[in-house]
Amino acid sequence: MKKYYNILSERERFERKISTGLVNSIWFQYGTDIKVLQNEVTYLKNIAKDEKLNLFGSLFIPSKQFIARFKFRPWKEVYISEKCLYALDDFFDFTSDLVSFYKNNNITPLIESDFSSSEKLDSVYSFLENET
Repeated sequence: MKKYYNILSERERFERKISTGLVNSIWFQYGTDIKVLQNEVTYLKNIAKDEKLNLFGSLFIPSKQFIARFKFRPWKEVYISEKCLYALDDFFDFTSDLVSFYKNNNITPLIESDFSSSEKLDSVYSFLENET
């Protein structure tokens, strides 16, 4: 697995921003490595322990269309594992784990998938309802 973003650089940028006293929210970019996400959430909470921060995390509902688009044009600094890109069931399992992680860490999911049809909206609800 190649390194998909620079953790030290991101942490340095966060520390500069939090030192201003003007930061009131943190937005986590999508990725399929929950261990990295856990490490960063722990780090951020330790650095900003005196701050009242709202946490948000991107959430994509897995679909064949999303996978095809991502394979064709991967997003800069976003990592999706091969396991999720080549097995939709694994992607669904990961997404369920991510929703649980968000809930356990008081992170508001920001749904970035298209849910303009009733079927797609039902899919979103099914992930969120399984964790409440």
